[in-house]
Amino acid sequence: MRSFSTISLSLFAAACTGESKSTDTGGTVAVNHAPTAEAGSNITQSADSAVQLSGTGSDVDNDTLTYHWAFSRIPEGSTISDKESPFSTNHTENSNTPTFMPDKVGTYIVQLVVNDGK
Repeated sequence: MRSFSTISLSLFAAACTGESKSTDTGGTVAVNHAPTAEAGSNITQSADSAVQLSGTGSDVDNDTLTYHWAFSRIPEGSTISDKESPFSTNHTENSNTPTFMPDKVGTYIVQLVVNDGK
């Protein structure tokens, strides 16, 4: 199942709790919870340093997730979305902790989509 979160370096967050259910034979089976894109807290910082994002809290079941980060808004005049790899530290938008270097002062809105494959 996929989940996404939009952040404006203001990172919207949500959480869910784990549970199990009983079977007819008296055992229990773990229930999978859909991941909730957890992108962290709002970030305000100077434009001359890298921005560290983190989606590590996106699944209460601790399933292996795939991550996709993308810019849905950038400041006027920014060319960050034109770069082959705007998430420069680890060179991937598929990491749970990407970093990017802002190239203009302003608001960057970053979207996180997570998927646990279930």
